[in-house]
Amino acid sequence: MVVEQEHEESSKVNEEDDSISAILFNFSREDQIQFELATSGILSAATLATAPPGIKGHIIRVAALILAAIAVFHWSVNSSRFSDEEFYFEYTYRVVEFLGVIVAFHILHISVSLVLLTLPIPMGIATAHLVGAIVLSLISIIFIELIYHAYILFWGTAMYIYAASAAESVENPTTPLDAIVNYFLYQFSSQLSYLLLRDEIPDGDSKELQDLREFVSGIEETLDGEEEPSLLRLFVLAAAIVIPVFAVIAYLLSASVIRVPYLNVVFILFATRIIKHVIEVPALIFGTVMFPTYLQTNLRTILTIAVYTASVYWIFFI
Repeated sequence: MVVEQEHEESSKVNEEDDSISAILFNFSREDQIQFELATSGILSAATLATAPPGIKGHIIRVAALILAAIAVFHWSVNSSRFSDEEFYFEYTYRVVEFLGVIVAFHILHISVSLVLLTLPIPMGIATAHLVGAIVLSLISIIFIELIYHAYILFWGTAMYIYAASAAESVENPTTPLDAIVNYFLYQFSSQLSYLLLRDEIPDGDSKELQDLREFVSGIEETLDGEEEPSLLRLFVLAAAIVIPVFAVIAYLLSASVIRVPYLNVVFILFATRIIKHVIEVPALIFGTVMFPTYLQTNLRTILTIAVYTASVYWIFFI
């Protein structure tokens, strides 16, 4: 029994060390649980106070209550000596993310509706939600970066993990096409990670931080005398890939599920994706979400954003 208990405790430490937030920001599992409890409580209280009457209002209220209940459940399984908390954290994340998107979009919807009443110029409802989502995302990013210095460092580290995984796939490809795709993924991820990390790695002598420093130094040696990668060029490249994919998703949704003008579907889809970003980034940095749990295959990513967009449209735009 002692050996089993020591093995369980060791596994918990190793699993926690896999969390980027634990490695970079020294957040313990208890810190992450407390953040989740506080955030879900605030979102739920705001939602219960502002949800409209009717069936859709009841759905929004239920989403908020379930979100808070899952946070309490996470706290309870983490406190138990005999529960496999990582199993529950992993398999409840998509539910938490979906409910978080609904609750956060409700708050955005209420805010946009109030602003539209005071605007001196007319603006389409879908356009207003997209603008509001962008503003909310920028506020979130600026707050996280200015107060905690965590946003750039987190995504730089995440891109480093992407690059390491792509490099391994290049060395051991399943097909020639797989090798080519992963080579380009490695080039993109490593360059973006370098640009984000080169001035952001904090002091410390942990193995993980040392690996990041060695990675940045290796890229600098490779670039010695050559032109540095451009952040703008990398974002343009990413947009050239992402925007057509989202445009196709929006077209399929507008043709089969969402019977409104195509451009409105595009705006609703992008607003939904931005709100998803607002939810997932704090959850990854401060909360209980581990980076491997966050990752999805390309097909699952497309299906996820399609389901989220259709749900948001049905609840808030019909």
